[in-house]
Amino acid sequence: HEGAWLQAQDLLVDHIAADDQLQNGGSALSVVQGARATIERSRFTRSKTYAVEGEDAATQLLLAGVLIDTTRSATVNGGHGNGVQVSHGAGLLMVGCALQDNRYAGVMVGLKGSHATVAGSRISATRSAVLSAVTAADFDPGGVGVAAIGTARIELVDSVVEDSHTGGVLFHGGHGVVRGCVIRDTRGALYRVTDKQSWFGDGILVHGTTDVHVRETFVSGSARAGLLASKASQIFVGATRASDNAWGLATAQATVEFPSPNGWFNNTIANVAGDLALPVPVVPTLAQ
Repeated sequence: HEGAWLQAQDLLVDHIAADDQLQNGGSALSVVQGARATIERSRFTRSKTYAVEGEDAATQLLLAGVLIDTTRSATVNGGHGNGVQVSHGAGLLMVGCALQDNRYAGVMVGLKGSHATVAGSRISATRSAVLSAVTAADFDPGGVGVAAIGTARIELVDSVVEDSHTGGVLFHGGHGVVRGCVIRDTRGALYRVTDKQSWFGDGILVHGTTDVHVRETFVSGSARAGLLASKASQIFVGATRASDNAWGLATAQATVEFPSPNGWFNNTIANVAGDLALPVPVVPTLAQ
């Protein structure tokens, strides 16, 4: 809580199960109400709902050299499983970390001015467990490596995001920077809604937002677009390459500016395409 400060090194936190009586949801570490935590050289594995959470204004998290893996939902029918979740004004600095095999999102930043800087880290194998729904509005696939939603801001620097299911990096109303990164092998999630099928799988997806900068980044192996900008403006892409995706750059009701040359090549459907009617995932939800 406010004024509290935790500093820890060389932790191993394994298999935190959800407890309805304690209402902990199965999280390994929760930092709230203005508290601060610095965690170094540690591992959080087999948590439920989320492994590490920061919530509320003035709350600050520093993770350095931390491994977070195998975060799962606390419910039997899918749901969340976020490696790190930062919300409602909290801040995160994550350096030299590895997040792998988490179920819903590797890093989720959302709402009320929350902000995160992720540097020199690897987020891999973020895969959805739920691939069906009654209606499109009900379908919340997860499987996103890094997500900024609402008014949140994220800066992703010198990092690798790979083998995600629905999207490598997702700005859904959020804003920020992707710089010096490799986004690769976003496998795509084919899902069924009643009798219809659709699919995702974008390296970087920007939807319903403004002020996103992508610089000096390489995107490859996406099942759909290397970079998809949908209903967005003030999207700046410079010194970025996209190859071996279905589309290199795809836009739909979006304004994209190019402050420096980019390279779109060897994409299977088109290197650059506009006015596409590609569906986008619903806004990812924060774990409670």
